[in-house]
Amino acid sequence: MTAFRSLFGIDRTSIKETAVLLPAPYKAFLSEINDLRANKGKLYKTMTYSDITFICTGIGPAMSGDAVLYLKDTPCKRVILFGTCGLASLNSGLRLGDIVLPLKCFELESFSRMLELRLPEAFLIPDKTITAQISADFCIHPVTVITAGSLKLESDYSDILPAGDPVVFDMEFSAVLSAAKSSCLPCAAIFVISDMIGDQPFYSDLNDTDKESMAGSFKKAAELICRMPSILT
Repeated sequence: MTAFRSLFGIDRTSIKETAVLLPAPYKAFLSEINDLRANKGKLYKTMTYSDITFICTGIGPAMSGDAVLYLKDTPCKRVILFGTCGLASLNSGLRLGDIVLPLKCFELESFSRMLELRLPEAFLIPDKTITAQISADFCIHPVTVITAGSLKLESDYSDILPAGDPVVFDMEFSAVLSAAKSSCLPCAAIFVISDMIGDQPFYSDLNDTDKESMAGSFKKAAELICRMPSILT
């Protein structure tokens, strides 16, 4: 058995041209996709739907970044990260359940670096062709992402957020972008806002209205992503 098959549960030649990374299982998202064929490896669970391979990576930058590095010598032609994020720009007009499209990403995935309470001067940019095609076909709010190494420290950045588009926090995107660049794979992301920093934190309980909004967003996101192979060819 090859290392790839051991880790992913399938042969590298079985990876489809579009790979969608899922840091968490997102049952409300996956339940909207019919006829998923699942395989479980020692590190990753893969699911195949039409021309898409979904890969459950686990939360955090290392597992997602490694998954992209392993995709280098496969039929994969593009990587999409799908997950949830925390909204930092509370006066942006965005709300819980909105689907957002990152246009730039600041790397603070190191816990120690995040303790310094300052943003890096440089930022990473997702593949412009993919983001432009997604923007042209779907009405999704553009955002700036900060990939965070600490959930607790996110609120401490409220006074030094970058100017421009609304800002959200995630925990994987900068690593995925860096790994995709190393693997020569175009990469983008789509997120659903699942909490609001300082107003409705990630540990708070959702009311029935919020649960309904989130369920509707996961359904819409599933429909969007399942249409991506035809849009991005």
